[in-house]
Amino acid sequence: MQTLPATWFGGAEGRNAEEVAFLAELRRLAALWDVPDLNPEDDTSAEVFLNPLFIGLDVPGVTAARDNLQLGYWTGVGSWLSGEWATGYFLDDHNGNSPECLTVRGVKATPEEFARFAADWMLAQLLRPLVQEDWLSGNVPHATRWRFTDTGHVLARDGLSLRRILRRQPDRVVVIRGNPEP
Repeated sequence: MQTLPATWFGGAEGRNAEEVAFLAELRRLAALWDVPDLNPEDDTSAEVFLNPLFIGLDVPGVTAARDNLQLGYWTGVGSWLSGEWATGYFLDDHNGNSPECLTVRGVKATPEEFARFAADWMLAQLLRPLVQEDWLSGNVPHATRWRFTDTGHVLARDGLSLRRILRRQPDRVVVIRGNPEP
């Protein structure tokens, strides 16, 4: 019995030739990724709501509120692409001026080139060194922060009294990916 290849970004197939070409190239590139615990069929999706084509990727090992990557690929009059670490709401926190977000706008590119921009950004995000820092009360986390150690950018925070608690060093640091410090 032959095993079928994993389906990356399953769901929508695209509404037009640009979206179809974008998805085909994105799926081809994602199949080359080597990311531990990333399951293409369970962790990735492609959806058509209104506009744009929506790409979702649940990041393995992250339990923060921002635990997935989202991309939007707009086609028609001037194609463009945006991406962010998200809370579940569709591109709700995208900031085109943030180095943490992907923004490709105002460039003449093929759908395949847009797919390469998307794949490169997603893979870079999946491989970034990330730690979970806990402030404990006994053995119970009182506050938690998820932080990228390559830039120091805080992905998410959770818990009580963060302003007071975060003034001291965390009681426990759990390496989710990479080294605890650059």
